[in-house]
Amino acid sequence: MAEGSAASAGAEPIRGAEPAGPQPPSQQQHVNGAVLLPMAAAQAFRVITHPRNEQIFRHLEHCAHHEVLADDGSGRVLVESEHVATWRLLALHGHLRTRLLVEQDHRALVSRFKLIHGRFSPLRTFQGRWEVHPQPPERCAQAHGSNAGSPGSLGGQCCELTLEQELQPAVWLPPPLGGLLRQLACRQLRGVFQDLQAEAARINAGRPSLWDSEPQPP
Repeated sequence: MAEGSAASAGAEPIRGAEPAGPQPPSQQQHVNGAVLLPMAAAQAFRVITHPRNEQIFRHLEHCAHHEVLADDGSGRVLVESEHVATWRLLALHGHLRTRLLVEQDHRALVSRFKLIHGRFSPLRTFQGRWEVHPQPPERCAQAHGSNAGSPGSLGGQCCELTLEQELQPAVWLPPPLGGLLRQLACRQLRGVFQDLQAEAARINAGRPSLWDSEPQPP
């Protein structure tokens, strides 16, 4: 619900995800952001597409549904998933259930998602695109400190994860509520990026949240 550019090549670990600009009359909102992570790009993509990643992301309560609809055997997977998320803003809090159609390309490291209609949802539009791009280790070292590019950080690997997202509420919201909704979306995105940074630190320390009992990809 805020427009933030993920294209500038600064040294900040997190870019975007800040309220900016007036609320559009259509209430169609855009949330763009990027985060530098001291980890391999394939590992970062696995984290955001893992069906049990509620163990990593604080705003996710649980995965209520996960079904693989198609898998072409070469890294392209079509998934239907439903997560129950929590939200909190000031004294307000609640739960949000969203069922998504997700197109994952594990070779290109791109995941597109779109809201599945057919049941009540406070959102009319919820869609977007995750991308992960390998980066020179020096970018993470500059953003996170010199230790981020050390051999202890997965061989000094670095990647940038970006999100472009569109949202629109199912009903028109007057400006005060629309402004709160914008703040909530930006705050939640920043929390997602912070959770990814924390998981990168755990992976680099040999304590991943999800893969103790699973073989890791080469």
